[in-house]
Amino acid sequence: MADFVKVTVPTGKIRQEPKPDGHVLLELKAGQELELLERQRRYSRVRYRDHFQDITGWIANVAINLPKGNHESITDDLPSCPFCGSETWLEKGIRTGGNSLLIGNLFSGDYAHSRICLGCGYIQLHISSSALRRIQAEQERQARE
Repeated sequence: MADFVKVTVPTGKIRQEPKPDGHVLLELKAGQELELLERQRRYSRVRYRDHFQDITGWIANVAINLPKGNHESITDDLPSCPFCGSETWLEKGIRTGGNSLLIGNLFSGDYAHSRICLGCGYIQLHISSSALRRIQAEQERQARE
């Protein structure tokens, strides 16, 4: 029996090749259903059928609700964009009114960093893995008290 997935982003793009700049065969709206044919690390091969068309191509895994299973998870430092599936990011510092975004307090806080998806302009905030570990340790310490 075939597996089916749904598009989970505002616009899911089925591409001819499994890469962010691959030729777009079809754009789908959130909630539309696809037949899952094959799953790779960042893209899945899918089939879309309706009364007018039958299209097979590739869609970014971040754009669909993949079934749970023994699939390799994406753990790269720069994940695919959740909106367009692009893997091309530009790291940039972010400033708000001349000040950087500080997580924590002035003396022991961590500055947030940003990256901009060059595929669609989506901006993603993140902190370093060492800063995340400090925050997690602090939360665990507070939970025990």
